[in-house]
Amino acid sequence: MYYYTMKVFFVSFGLSSFLCGAPHIGRSLPESSEGATSWPLVRLSLSGKPNLKEIFDSGLRPYRFPQMEEGLLEAKHFRVIVEIKGQESLPEFQVEYASIGVFEGGNIASIHFTTPQLDFTDSKHEMNKWLSMSSYDEGELESFLGIVRENPQFWKSQAKEDKISRGFPTVWNAVSGSQKDFKVPASISFKPTLGSQKPLRMRLGFSWSLSYPLNMARNYRKPIPPPSGYEHVSMDAPKNFGPDAPSQSSVDARMAQLIKERGLKAVGKDSGKESSKKENRSTTKSELAADSKSQDEYSRLPWITVGALVVGLVAWFLRFWKHRPNQLRVF
Repeated sequence: MYYYTMKVFFVSFGLSSFLCGAPHIGRSLPESSEGATSWPLVRLSLSGKPNLKEIFDSGLRPYRFPQMEEGLLEAKHFRVIVEIKGQESLPEFQVEYASIGVFEGGNIASIHFTTPQLDFTDSKHEMNKWLSMSSYDEGELESFLGIVRENPQFWKSQAKEDKISRGFPTVWNAVSGSQKDFKVPASISFKPTLGSQKPLRMRLGFSWSLSYPLNMARNYRKPIPPPSGYEHVSMDAPKNFGPDAPSQSSVDARMAQLIKERGLKAVGKDSGKESSKKENRSTTKSELAADSKSQDEYSRLPWITVGALVVGLVAWFLRFWKHRPNQLRVF
């Protein structure tokens, strides 16, 4: 009996420790030498009109996006294969962050997946997976990437072709053939990063917002709650929500390119620190001088106040003495 009781205890303890200590899929992961290929794979099976429970059933654990807790969720650092009921599975997609719009009642309004920053090689490799769903070919993709090499701000291009200014977009109906007049607009395209080494991201999006009448297309009036069966799961946002910050090496590379293009003189890190120290020292001196002057003024304030009161009392006494009745005057 004792052995059985201890066995049950340790099994229960181990299971609870595993559940509590296991990292949630969809939370930020530390950097890895393998990059996004090491992120967990999520098979997201969705119905024609998905709800939040379907997302949780896939193993993904999104959290409420700060300041928008009533209608927007986010998840980070995973790979996803989207499977919409009645349709073929879509290609695997690397997700640095995902934005999930949620209507009151847990109905999904939209999902947008965004890749990490991509160099030209990765951009070509990732978009090649989707060319079969578009009207483009590899030659047109190469042409687009060539334009980005020449002008990273391609969305401002004067070219009349939408495929340039809109980031080589592909748009389709994600539930094609399932029901008459029922559509789920889906799209994939490139987005700019302004980086020189990794100038592009890809974004994959789905929208169900037009599938609901206006009286159902509204946010919660409170923070989005977990779906049924997942009430124990926290949906509080971690500190490192939102897109990943660019690495220092990519920032330095971008600055070096700008300095070279504009013919500027590079400033060493030490000189920058030294000038900052000088500015801090001069600022400190001026602040101390201002504080000293302010203290002197405050130290003189009581004497000024006392003097004003004395003058006022003397004036009042003289006026009273002059106008008092003669019979009260005593000499």
